[in-house]
Amino acid sequence: MTAPPPHPPPHPSGHPPAAPPPATSPDGASGYGPPPGYGPPRPGYGPPPYPGPDQPGPGPQWATPSPPAGGGGKTGWIAGGVAVVVIALIITVAAVAVVTRDGSGGDQAAGDAAIPVDIPSPADVPLPAPPNAYTSQENICGEMDISSVEDLAGTRNILYDEGYQMFSVRTWVCKYSMRNDDVWGHLDLTVNVHPDINGATREFGRGADVARSFFDRVEEAPGSWQQGRVLVREESTGQSGSTTVLYQIQDSNLMLEARFNCLTDVGVDLEPQMRTAVEEVIVNVMAAHAV
Repeated sequence: MTAPPPHPPPHPSGHPPAAPPPATSPDGASGYGPPPGYGPPRPGYGPPPYPGPDQPGPGPQWATPSPPAGGGGKTGWIAGGVAVVVIALIITVAAVAVVTRDGSGGDQAAGDAAIPVDIPSPADVPLPAPPNAYTSQENICGEMDISSVEDLAGTRNILYDEGYQMFSVRTWVCKYSMRNDDVWGHLDLTVNVHPDINGATREFGRGADVARSFFDRVEEAPGSWQQGRVLVREESTGQSGSTTVLYQIQDSNLMLEARFNCLTDVGVDLEPQMRTAVEEVIVNVMAAHAV
């Protein structure tokens, strides 16, 4: 029977002997080994082993990732959808408020310039023509009553007597000369019978512009007609004085011009008498052409 090995001698201090110092690697690193499970990689870095029957393998790379646990993703989508609906509702309410306030009804965008529309003024719209008050007459120069002018300037002498049609306007022109011991007179009558009142009104509107350059004064000529003006010119040459009055009269579809000139001694004022004589002739012409 072999004797048991002798016990090592006790440490002088009564404590067990210290463990030997750890081994040191050649590069001076500590000799402690890596923690469990962190060993060196497998040679060749090959693919991991196929899973066993009880271990699920990784899904294909195109598979949809699973949502995080706890349903956090679904809650985020719901919150985002609610925010979008609220913002859209606010925008809609604001747009309706702006349209209601402006009263535009959304037909015209804000800031757009209004499209100019050419709306005729009442003056440009022809009036409905009332029944004509006048009709054309033939051979009026010899039959016309101009006795008021003859009383002032002498018996008539017909210089011109002609009627003609220009488009739809019937015109008659009469020119007379007269002379007595004191006055040498000249009377021109132009009678235009239009198809309606609109043509006569337009002709009257153009008359003043044509005659203003020759006459000194332009005045209204009230009377039994719708519109009237009288233009006056006075001049003198040596011992003679000349006075001219021109009446432009429009009534219904009739347009009439009566121009009376008298040459007499300087200083003799015939204008008032000339006006009275011409106005009487105008009344006679209107009566001769009345329907």
